[in-house]
Amino acid sequence: MPPAARLSDLHVCEAHPVPMPIVGFAPTVRIGHLFAARLGDNVACVPMGTIAGGATNVFIEHMPAARMGDQTAPKGTIITGCVTVNIGSTPAVEALVAASASGTPFVDCETCKLGDGQ
Repeated sequence: MPPAARLSDLHVCEAHPVPMPIVGFAPTVRIGHLFAARLGDNVACVPMGTIAGGATNVFIEHMPAARMGDQTAPKGTIITGCVTVNIGSTPAVEALVAASASGTPFVDCETCKLGDGQ
């Protein structure tokens, strides 16, 4: 799961040679003491850019939460975030959710087969 993006976290793009900050934010949500960033929020760029990607399962003020690694327009990527707050999913999480939904055991052991539960 990627770290959450916030006001002042950085992005890079083809328009400029140095990392620039996220300048748009959700005014009602803080992550790590900084305002949360979302899909559509502005990033400092020439001309002004926006966050073009976000989580499909986490929403902040009705917009997908932005994360490190999400795309910015034009042609950029968010490169920093709050490492103590991770948003979204990973292939491992998806596998566990799918196994749980189908009833597939996580461990194949003799005790489980016997139904002892110990």
